[in-house]
Amino acid sequence: MIINTPKFSLNSKSIFAFLLVCFLFQISAQSQEANNEEIKRLQRSIFIFNFTQQVSWSNLEALNQFNIGVLGPDRTIIDLKSLALKRRIFNKPVKVVNFNTVEDIRNIQVLYVNNIYNYDINHVLNKIASKNILLITEDYKYHVSMINMVN
Repeated sequence: MIINTPKFSLNSKSIFAFLLVCFLFQISAQSQEANNEEIKRLQRSIFIFNFTQQVSWSNLEALNQFNIGVLGPDRTIIDLKSLALKRRIFNKPVKVVNFNTVEDIRNIQVLYVNNIYNYDINHVLNKIASKNILLITEDYKYHVSMINMVN
């Protein structure tokens, strides 16, 4: 008894086409993920600006500019700096600065900290206590009276 089985063969063009489709799909997925991250960073920056404008600042007349600090290597600083070129806070220019350590924090009105960089929030709070700094955090689990953005 002879059984005929279908023969399946791939030529080099078929293999190349299949690999090309897989590659393009992977690039598309990575590109979409990168775009989503950029959108989230821009939204963070807008939230930070909007939160800042909702605060009643006691020393508003004494300020020549608003200084926003970002603690850690957060890429949100890119969008904050870009937004600072286009927007003002209470009709004052905005300067965005980066701090690598909690001890470096000075001369700011607003501080943004993301929990992914593992800064001890109690240490941050102790450092900025009585310095008239609005603390905006992301993904920390603590005091409900603070501004804490959550994904």
